[in-house]
Amino acid sequence: MGQQASTWTGPALRRRVAAGLAAAALTAGAVGGAAGGAPAQAAPTGQLAARLKLACDRVPNAMTRTENLQTRLAADASTRGSLEWLQGKADQAKSRNHDQRANDLANRLTVRKDLAALLPGRLVLLQQAQKVCAAHGFGTSS
Repeated sequence: MGQQASTWTGPALRRRVAAGLAAAALTAGAVGGAAGGAPAQAAPTGQLAARLKLACDRVPNAMTRTENLQTRLAADASTRGSLEWLQGKADQAKSRNHDQRANDLANRLTVRKDLAALLPGRLVLLQQAQKVCAAHGFGTSS
């Protein structure tokens, strides 16, 4: 049997180790900053800084969209797109013997209920991301 060249040797290994160390340093900085200690590293530079800036620029809009979706899903039956509105549409289709439509709406309602359960956790993660961005000099934390 012939030996295959390993991707864990030479320059490839150094790149992977360097990438891992950079990620660990950012994580340690985020954890250290969240715990009240001084960040382990100053703001990143080069391509990592550009990528972090792009990600940080998306956080406020993602937070707004998440909050708006939470508001819509929790609204009453008169608000189009709310869980109660969708339940009403499913009940209406079922009462009219539109079984396929009622089934489709019930499935959509199940997915939306699952989504509504995930949104608070998403908002917490976005708030943590906003703090990490602020700790590295990108954006502001609110």
